[in-house]
Amino acid sequence: MIAAAVRLRPSRLIIAGVDLYLHPDGKYPGLSDEPNDYDAMHHRDVDLAFIRDALNRYEGRIEILSDQLRLALESHSC
Repeated sequence: MIAAAVRLRPSRLIIAGVDLYLHPDGKYPGLSDEPNDYDAMHHRDVDLAFIRDALNRYEGRIEILSDQLRLALESHSC
């Protein structure tokens, strides 16, 4: 969805709700039997690389409200 939003070329992009499966209440709060981790078809490094690439192409103002995503993009090299 971030890549789709970038392609729309808004002047400002606000990203929220991306927790990279790091939320303390789990993947689906209230369901304790579901592992708080990526499904087998996804991988954090691939997702971060894809998001970073999309955001690098964006020319407007970016505001990332998700601490988990912002910190991962700042510190994680892909």
